Amino acid sequence: MTVRRRSPWLTGRAEVLVAKLQARHGLTIALDAAALDIAAWRDEIAERLRIQPRSANVYVTDEALEGFADHIAERVRDATERHNAALQSGEVACLDTKRRERFPRPPVQ
Repeated sequence: MTVRRRSPWLTGRAEVLVAKLQARHGLTIALDAAALDIAAWRDEIAERLRIQPRSANVYVTDEALEGFADHIAERVRDATERHNAALQSGEVACLDTKRRERFPRPPVQ
């Protein structure tokens, strides 16, 4: 399996996104995940503008990354709220609870 090297530009942008998510929203994300998200976002920008991905790098500014961090945090909040609501309504079962119900621990003697 070959490992693709990240460009210094992408590493730097990923570091900025990781820092903004932590500082603004208290969220932690792996540097590799941030780099993948930024690369996909940059490629989407390039496709929409019909330019080369490298040319789209100029649109991934610190201010744009702040907005991207806010967008990610909002999606995380939405998913967490939906998950919690589904748990409370019984739509989604907690697998750990179900496992304990099915395989209760023997009493300690």
